[in-house]
Amino acid sequence: MKFLETIYLQYLLETALAVCLLLPWLKRKPPRRLLVVIAALNALRFGGAFAALAALHGSPAPAALFQVAIGDGLTACMAVAALVLLVRTSELGLRAATLMNCVGLVDILVSEAWLGHLELTGAITRTSILHGPTIGAALYSALHVVAFYSIDREYADRSGARLR
Repeated sequence: MKFLETIYLQYLLETALAVCLLLPWLKRKPPRRLLVVIAALNALRFGGAFAALAALHGSPAPAALFQVAIGDGLTACMAVAALVLLVRTSELGLRAATLMNCVGLVDILVSEAWLGHLELTGAITRTSILHGPTIGAALYSALHVVAFYSIDREYADRSGARLR
């Protein structure tokens, strides 16, 4: 299988497209409000954790699904904590949001690496050009990138200088 036909390329292109479409629009929004929305969306990853656990039985790659379940579960738990801290305007809110976005993005990158490896080795096959879970991973990755941008903006508003 060629690289151009893999999940890797689909993921990279979709993530780049989503960031390019989201970032200009989101630049005009207050950073803390964006972080609250992004944390709330990441709390929905509890569903991904439960779905991965439900799919373990009979899966050709249970280790990959178990990693997805752990990563999504951790991200969702951190998202709830970040959401509460951001809404309460706690000083720890930005740190919690940063940690949640780091864990969430690493989880997605590892999951996509698993999927790409399984596809290249023939353990899983796609029945269409687009892989549904990769679309979701790309959208969440774009949200994480936007979150990091918003965190930088929020720190800049506090200190008067952007991080470079």
